[in-house]
Amino acid sequence: MSDEVLLIASDHLSKSGYDVIVDAAPEVRCIGFENDVLFGFLFVFDSAEALLDRWSAISEEVYSRYQFQIRSSRDKAWNAYSILLAEGQSTEQQRRLFSEIEEDLVGTRKIARSVSPDETEIRNALLPVLRLQKAP
Repeated sequence: MSDEVLLIASDHLSKSGYDVIVDAAPEVRCIGFENDVLFGFLFVFDSAEALLDRWSAISEEVYSRYQFQIRSSRDKAWNAYSILLAEGQSTEQQRRLFSEIEEDLVGTRKIARSVSPDETEIRNALLPVLRLQKAP
């Protein structure tokens, strides 16, 4: 279990102006991120299968630990994200299930992707929460 995906994602979020904290979630690698407009947690799972099996329970556990901070954030609580990244490849069926997760708007907006420890791939997964990028 490598932390490379988590480190790359953390770097992209920091460069986009987010404060980033490492969370000690016992079953998954996790960071929290926040700026003046939104906040969220990014979870890195070992595989697409692990993401699909455990994303709901793990994200609920982390969000319940921070429930008081979330409630005190007032308007920002309406702009919360759960970014769920699975290391490695995913099948077409798993990608369809990722889309179903993303369509579930209960609690937070969700982004679910499988990624390799590649800068561009991880940046692309994070684009919905990153600053606007200018064309190269």
